[in-house]
Amino acid sequence: MKILKNLGIAAAVSALLLQTPMTLTAASPTPVGFISTFTDCTADFSVCTGDFTTSGALGNKTGRVTMLTVFNSHFIRAHCVFTFVFRDGSTIIIHEECHFATEPDRGRWEIVSGTGDYANLQGNGSSLMPDNLEIFVGSVR
Repeated sequence: MKILKNLGIAAAVSALLLQTPMTLTAASPTPVGFISTFTDCTADFSVCTGDFTTSGALGNKTGRVTMLTVFNSHFIRAHCVFTFVFRDGSTIIIHEECHFATEPDRGRWEIVSGTGDYANLQGNGSSLMPDNLEIFVGSVR
């Protein structure tokens, strides 16, 4: 049941992003989405790896993602660093602040660097973390 719920959330986010015509310009923020599915994590969840798909301003692209996580002493908050590696070798690094007091868990993210096609990309937004998914919705410029 949770898997169907998560797929429904992911489908709704993708549908919203795909309904808006998008062009990537430096001057105006453009909607973007990242959906990551983590398939392998260390026992303490400090390192997780998986696959991702983008939508919106970045187009429908895929690749591998690694998440490094540092939890606070009460495991109510965490700081995460995501490294998205696209099939062409370009990367995006995102920092996220997570809060685990709600269901699903929530957070805020910001692009801090990139390489290749994403060397000058800036962006931020919000995130949801149901089960083994990480869903980022926001904008880039």
